Amino acid sequence: KGLAGGKFQSLRFLRLFLRYDEITKFLGELIDSAEHPAFESLELTLEFNGAPQTKEEDAEVFDEGVKFIGAAIEKGRFDCVHKLRLSGNQWEGPDRVDGAVSLFASLSRATLSQLSEFELPRLAVTDVSSPHLAQAVKFGNLSKLRALDLSHEESFGTVGMETFMEGVMESQEGLPFFA
Repeated sequence: KGLAGGKFQSLRFLRLFLRYDEITKFLGELIDSAEHPAFESLELTLEFNGAPQTKEEDAEVFDEGVKFIGAAIEKGRFDCVHKLRLSGNQWEGPDRVDGAVSLFASLSRATLSQLSEFELPRLAVTDVSSPHLAQAVKFGNLSKLRALDLSHEESFGTVGMETFMEGVMESQEGLPFFA
């Protein structure tokens, strides 16, 4: 909480791995802080595994965490994020559409100027959520992206892939560093 709240002097580099019970605490402090984070570069892994709850409660934990991520992105608190990895089994499958839409909608409204690696291996990008991701690319909000992991087996139907690629093609910048 102290790191997120700016209670320490500037850190050049920070790599954090947060589990489900720490995610909202850290992000809440980051959002509520009067100052922007004092990190030059932040690598953030948010792990939604391990909650000893029912599937419905797991979904609530994920949805709450994603809302905090979106709020932090839109408030400019993720400007220093170089690498972002979101993982966990609570959001696997196409039934987690709301979380993906929320996350990608935030990306379409704010620029992540340092983000070069974005890993979402357990999130299915559906025809419903892909337009928001496409907008983020189209608007140049992910222009430094070098690696994007959307490897869930149910990701990108034909419509979703076409929508995403239209966003890349309609963007002035596209994904220039994308390998």
